[in-house]
Amino acid sequence: MNRALSRYTWLALPTILLLTAALRFYRLDQLPPGLWFDEAWSSVAARDSAAQGLYPVYYAASFGGMHPAIVYLARLANALSDYPLSLRYAVAVVSTLTVGVAFFAYSAVFELDSRKPYSVFRKPFSELHHSQFTIHHS
Repeated sequence: MNRALSRYTWLALPTILLLTAALRFYRLDQLPPGLWFDEAWSSVAARDSAAQGLYPVYYAASFGGMHPAIVYLARLANALSDYPLSLRYAVAVVSTLTVGVAFFAYSAVFELDSRKPYSVFRKPFSELHHSQFTIHHS
């Protein structure tokens, strides 16, 4: 169904993105403290692959390895900043933008009514409630 999004939808999207960013970036430099293993490993793998000029499809390691997207994101974060937690901030930006993309996907899946301002919030939860009701009571 090809339809234009209403003004309520365009007001809901920035509200949701601002809430997402506020929750995602709140004390990001302090919680969790220090670098976690995967953040440190991704940064080291990004540094090493950048020094060698390699772009592997998969980063194998003793723990199983890692998808290259996070390592490429670490390369970009390391190129923009020498701050040790730059990867954490880069992942926070990508995850906040992902919520915006998911917003449009959910509005297409749930076929939100653009004439009702709160259908952006009500319809997905009512669908979820009905699906849970059907699962529990079938």
